[in-house]
Amino acid sequence: MSSINVAFWNVQNLFDTTASPIATDLEFTPKQGWTEEVYNIKIDNITSIIRQMHGGAGPDLLGLCEVENKGVVDDLLARIGRDDYRVAHVESPDIRGIDCSLIYSTKMFNDPPAEDMIGYRVNFRFPTRDIFQVRLTLKSTGAELNVLVNHWPSRRNGQYQSEPLRIAVAERCGQLVNELLKLNRQAYSEVPDATGELEKL
Repeated sequence: MSSINVAFWNVQNLFDTTASPIATDLEFTPKQGWTEEVYNIKIDNITSIIRQMHGGAGPDLLGLCEVENKGVVDDLLARIGRDDYRVAHVESPDIRGIDCSLIYSTKMFNDPPAEDMIGYRVNFRFPTRDIFQVRLTLKSTGAELNVLVNHWPSRRNGQYQSEPLRIAVAERCGQLVNELLKLNRQAYSEVPDATGELEKL
């Protein structure tokens, strides 16, 4: 199997210019200086860097965090101009409206059905960004690849306040990984040995 080019990027508040009725994104509106011109400059700058990733080949998988919605990622894809790129996305319950997304190449991966894109909540006192799981299959082999896109709580308020929140997300992510490994182990708990008999692992 050929290698898979992977990248992750916190794109730092990639919001559109329309105030959301359900999220506190009021600082990202034209009234506050977040105009279409400023938004388009940010989109162009991000696009330029993505095109340069992996020596100009670009990523096959690109996890993004701090995107407001699928629409802003669609704007990125339109500027990148690659026909093979698609976006996997679900809306998170985050109070600021920031989500995680995954861009993937259809040259390498099949399009996942909606049920294979899952946002897992981490329960704090308020809604927060999710852990975004996408279950992909490789076109070349049919092998399954589970991608978990994470955006942990910021250290902005200091380590004392942020550490418990970050640990909670890490533990939830670890649980998801363990569940995936357990499922895979159950699927391959019996394998044929050299004589064709079943050998217990």
